[in-house]
Amino acid sequence: MKESSEFPFEQNSNQSFLVERFEKMLSQDNLLFFDVDEFEDLIEYYSVRNKVDNAFKAINIAKSQHPSSHTFMLKEAELLAFSNKPFEALQTIEKLELIEGSNADITLTKASILSQQGRYNQAIKILKGALLLPEADAESIYMSLSFEYQNVNKLSKAIQSLQSVLKVNPKNEDALYELSYCFDISNQLDKAVSFYKGFIDEYPYNRHAWYNLGNAFTGSKKYEKAVDAYDYAILIKDNFSSAHFNKANILARLDKYDEAIEVYKYCLKLEKGGAITNFYLAECYYNVEQYQNALKYYKIAAKADPNYSEAWLGIAVSLDQLDLLEQAIPFMEKAVTLDETNLDALLTLAEGYSRSGEKQLAAQTFKKACEADDNDFEVFIEAADYFIEENFIEDAIEVLIDGITRNSALVELFYKLAAVFLQNGEPSKALTFLQQGLDIAPELNNLIFDYFADADKNQDVIDLIELYKEL
Repeated sequence: MKESSEFPFEQNSNQSFLVERFEKMLSQDNLLFFDVDEFEDLIEYYSVRNKVDNAFKAINIAKSQHPSSHTFMLKEAELLAFSNKPFEALQTIEKLELIEGSNADITLTKASILSQQGRYNQAIKILKGALLLPEADAESIYMSLSFEYQNVNKLSKAIQSLQSVLKVNPKNEDALYELSYCFDISNQLDKAVSFYKGFIDEYPYNRHAWYNLGNAFTGSKKYEKAVDAYDYAILIKDNFSSAHFNKANILARLDKYDEAIEVYKYCLKLEKGGAITNFYLAECYYNVEQYQNALKYYKIAAKADPNYSEAWLGIAVSLDQLDLLEQAIPFMEKAVTLDETNLDALLTLAEGYSRSGEKQLAAQTFKKACEADDNDFEVFIEAADYFIEENFIEDAIEVLIDGITRNSALVELFYKLAAVFLQNGEPSKALTFLQQGLDIAPELNNLIFDYFADADKNQDVIDLIELYKEL
């Protein structure tokens, strides 16, 4: 998470007058004169506001009024690329290249267009050549190179390019954050720690370096060191909300919920509260069994983001802990409606229905949970246990067979099914599924005894397991 920046292009009264004059000219279909700077301002104004048609009109009129100024061909190429017309953009930039030759702006724009076409290696070649130009902007070129190397999955070279950016300009925040990303996705967290430590030795008051060092420690699961790094970032800039937020996350992960609560609250003062921060704060309150406070902040999170399924579920489980199950169930239903793949919500709702006596709805919801994810064996086990408890043995068997059919790698289901058949007095079927489980993962044979304690009283089960131990 990077600190937010101001909107890059602010409107002022002079610009308002300029835009009004230009649009009046267009509406009245007459022609007024604008100097080069005015046209550049107009093109910039329309481009950042995605008013592409007017931007192209400004470019075309500018080219006719100032034919000797080739800057508008460059603007046209950039706008064509932005409009997802990379081939037309490339034709335009190559025409300009024939007129003016190579310079830094033309080269960077051409490389960007080639990249848009998926011609990453050509973009890299052009950018490397651009470094030799006398007016080369090495910082921008190395930054562009880093993106192109990422496009061809040469992450080590991307990292080298970003480090070159920082040699040119140690204050380049984008490079620091992009470097952190590259270290992370290439699983070079130890190198990240080493780099940021060295960087901090030279620039000890760079809060972004401390922050990214904290992220690297977090990725390496060195949580106490991560907290220290975030604290240094905060010491440099107290209202560094991202550092406070990440610090709170680590404290919560370390089960230091009371400390995390205080930090999350401070985050809310800094950023006026979003759904995520309020939700995490609610989670901390829930974990220290302050359910009224948890309920308060889950509600704020749900209000901030009405589509946040987990927040609605948080409201439900808090009400449930407050012995208000009847009030909780509609919130469970809301969570499921918002995200029908939310396993926690589905299982919570199924259990809620069960406890409130809605057995049929509970059964339907357990089956929906099994349909939502065929990679989690525990969902099928929990559903089967519910059906067994309610003496719906056939439903339990059906759920387990369905799980095996959809994902035969869930070996636990073979053992569970064998246990259910034993419990139901069908030993031959039990042995069939036990054998299939043993074929896949014989080392998990104890599961059948976990699932059905009396399985050790069946000699055929014992003999079959012993046979596989001898293999």
